[in-house]
Amino acid sequence: MDNTIDKNISIDGEYKCLTNEKDDVVTVIVTPEQIVVPVSNPEKDKLDRGASLAYNESTQQLVCCSSSNKAPNIYVFYCISYAHCKIGLSLLYHSMIEKLKLYRYGHSTNENCASMYMYQGGAYRCLGDGIDVSRVIFSNWGLINGTYRRSIYWSWSDINTQEQQNLITMYVQVLHKPSTSLHLNPYWHYQNAVNSNTFYTGQNISFNCQPVMFYFSDGIIWKIKWKNNTETALIPPPSPYDNSLWFFMPSQSSYVIISTQIHSVNCFAPIWNSTDWVRKEYIITAKDPTKPTISSPDDTELYWTLNDTVKSIHCFGTGDPLPELRWLKNGKIVESSHNVDVNYGNASVSLTFHVAEYNVHGSYLCVAENILDKTEKMFNVYVEEGHPWVATVTITCIVLTFLTILAVLGWRIKINHDTASELRWRTS
Repeated sequence: MDNTIDKNISIDGEYKCLTNEKDDVVTVIVTPEQIVVPVSNPEKDKLDRGASLAYNESTQQLVCCSSSNKAPNIYVFYCISYAHCKIGLSLLYHSMIEKLKLYRYGHSTNENCASMYMYQGGAYRCLGDGIDVSRVIFSNWGLINGTYRRSIYWSWSDINTQEQQNLITMYVQVLHKPSTSLHLNPYWHYQNAVNSNTFYTGQNISFNCQPVMFYFSDGIIWKIKWKNNTETALIPPPSPYDNSLWFFMPSQSSYVIISTQIHSVNCFAPIWNSTDWVRKEYIITAKDPTKPTISSPDDTELYWTLNDTVKSIHCFGTGDPLPELRWLKNGKIVESSHNVDVNYGNASVSLTFHVAEYNVHGSYLCVAENILDKTEKMFNVYVEEGHPWVATVTITCIVLTFLTILAVLGWRIKINHDTASELRWRTS
């Protein structure tokens, strides 16, 4: 097919692509300024002796070297699909390439080389003395097996079956949390972070599948594989278009309520321009949750003296999964303020009051809640100026001390008087 354009023919205007489906129309408006005239064979490379184009895996850089002492230029058109990249490749051969708004790199540690970090795939052209090479380079940049890893491919024919699965990012989120989860503490998030394949029966889990756009087309299929080796197709809910990572397809989700009969949740992604599919499997281990319990080293009846400092109440929770813990007073969540600090730990929460003021007085409810159930324990705090028996003991001590002093003084006076009488008798 001749991909050149006869400049004597006007092609500007409005174009519509129609299908038999109602309202399935794509409109493209072409103006003379948008016309791209590619060369007749843009993939015919020029590569003299000493020039090269290669990818350095250790530095994750694309390195282009010329045949002279002058470094070449690397022009980049970042793209999100194979068709998009082919358009970019044509742009890289535009006669006005220097004036196009394309990314351009020309620096390296070697004076005859240019290099750039490969953040994602796209259309690349290295142009310099002795070299004029263009390539559409694909990337799988994304979260793979819990770590960020970037690989590039000069051709999709180089990829093997395992690497196909690495082009699909699959992650899960716990949806069902306690009804008061608006006030969750950080450890609740940590305990429910999905970093393993173990879940609890009854949990509502969102499975998210996000394939790389270069390799896959839209149209993900979800299936549950049961332990009896049968499969059930899932109808995913509509997902909002999230293009925060624009070199991935928009994330598509499916909700699953965990049961002990599920073996795995599977995402099937269609390979672009083929009839093949790639399966990404998330194996499930389901376990039954246990009811939470509460323990505390503190008494449930606490008596504090007014203006005492640094007074605390502690609450510890157990259960599987570990429960969310929170304090309530008068039916409201207790939050940190000028006189109280709410301290969250691993399945623990404590209240520390800087000063025992009158408004500290009251009933405090510790609540432990997980997916299965909820447990509560009440603590009553009394703040008083001082107990009556304390005052009585204090007054008694003062009186006894005073009487003791009087007795000692009387005894000393008597001894002095007897001593004086004896001296007078001897001298007379």
